[in-house]
Formats: sequence, structure tokens, C-alpha cells
Amino acid sequence: MTVSRPPELGVGDQVRLGNALHTVVGLTGPEVELKDVTGGKVTLTRGELFADPGFQLVTAKGAPLPPPGLLEGVPQEVVDQARWWERHIVEVLTGSPPQTDAGTAPRPEYDMQSRTLRQRELAKVEELCSAGPPVALRTFQRNRRNYETGGLWGLVDARFTRQRSPTGRTDQRVVEAPGVDQRTHPRAR
Repeated sequence: MTVSRPPELGVGDQVRLGNALHTVVGLTGPEVELKDVTGGKVTLTRGELFADPGFQLVTAKGAPLPPPGLLEGVPQEVVDQARWWERHIVEVLTGSPPQTDAGTAPRPEYDMQSRTLRQRELAKVEELCSAGPPVALRTFQRNRRNYETGGLWGLVDARFTRQRSPTGRTDQRVVEAPGVDQRTHPRAR
């Protein structure tokens, strides 16, 4: 028997309860409101839902999408690296890599029904290390958390996203001082 933390539920997630597919339409304290495909609603406590032997989280809400244009100006190799991480993290979180045909069974090491999140993370780190340069478990976990909170943007190397100030590291009080022409002052260059 495998013991793991219950899944995080959010409005829009799809769950299987018994043989029926439901969508989470409301979360109030310990209560979860579900709506089935016919429009019928049922309210259960999280405990009742998670304890039901037929319960299965089918699709969790996706990671947040970056606002349009946010990745513009970021070097392509940095975006490619973030997308590489995203493919591996999605497989650990959902059991299948992105763009996998619906109904495709997950590989055994990423099966959410028989493996805990930690076991799936360890399997992914082992897979990545055998395919290329070593990846630390802590690095993978940090990137997974960043992805869960920030989506693809959370995986972009922050060194390439910082805004550069035209005045460099000059104290803002000096920049705003009256009588100092920033174009001609010797220290403003």
C-alpha cells in the first residue's frame, strides 16, 4: 500500500467518483461541490471524497500560462531550457508527458495510482541523470514548485528576466536630484 498526501483540488479539476466523471465547481472550507456531465450536483467533504474507493483525480488544472508576450526578449535557448523542464515536470505531475494521446497509460514509474509524488520525482531524476548531466533531486523539486506556482515563466532563468536600469546601480535620490544633468554629469556615464 502506498501512502501519499491527498491531491490539491481546484475549481475546474475533473475527478472520477465511482464510474462517473465530475468537475469541481466549488470549494468551501472542507466541502467540495461536484457537477456531473448531466448537470447534477453533489457536495462532499474532502475526507469523504478522498476516502471513496472510486475516487481518482483525472485532470488537474494546468499551471498558469504566461501573459502573451512575456517570453519576448528572453533568449531562445533560455525558453527552450524552460520548455525542456516543463515536459519532465508535467510527466511527474500528471503521469504523462504533454501532447500524449488521451487514454495512453503512463509509464509504470510515473503512474499516479501506484507511486507517490516523491517516488515519481526520484524516478525522473534517475532517468535524467542516466540520459545526461546529473540533476539533483532538490533542483527538480524546486523547479516543480516553481512550475506549479508560475507555470512556464517559473522555469525561466531569472538572470535573463531582470529589467536593466538606464542609470545602473546609481541611488535613485541622486538620479532625481535637481540641477544634475544626467547626460553631462561625469558620474552618470
